[in-house]
Amino acid sequence: MGSNQSSLKLYTFSDISSLISNPLPSNVTLIDVREPSELQSLGKIPQSVNLPYKTHPNALSYSENVWKDTFPGVEKPALENELIFTCAAGVRAKFAADIAAENGYQNLGVYSGSFGDWQANGGKIEQI
Repeated sequence: MGSNQSSLKLYTFSDISSLISNPLPSNVTLIDVREPSELQSLGKIPQSVNLPYKTHPNALSYSENVWKDTFPGVEKPALENELIFTCAAGVRAKFAADIAAENGYQNLGVYSGSFGDWQANGGKIEQI
């Protein structure tokens, strides 16, 4: 795989909670890689964008035109941005970070507990 655990910044509930307490910095993108149906039934962490890993595993390699058609209203992250991945329990997030690394992204993080941990800790949930 492109990245390994030691090259990823691992985020905790308190890290993400602090990060989203204000608008995210323009150079940080919080990416939820669960499928849209999961977000519709359970909600999402505020300020996260949805790039579903299962249906669009190579989304970060899409050309600008394909990106805009596939993810309308979502700006494609610049290569120098920090990408922080979340999913249901952390597994897909790590795979998505590996794919991001293979596509030239170097500043990568994973919320290890992901949405399950977010819910368990009483984090604010945005319904979609």
